[in-house]
Amino acid sequence: MRAKWRKKRVRRLKPSKQLDHSVSALPPIANTIT
Repeated sequence: MRAKWRKKRVRRLKPSKQLDHSVSALPPIANTIT
């Protein structure tokens, strides 16, 4: 359930630089986003 809302939030932050920061801190999540 949490992953669902998290994915939506990630998509919204995709264009934002914040996402880059999150991806750097969570390399495994970056693979899922890709």
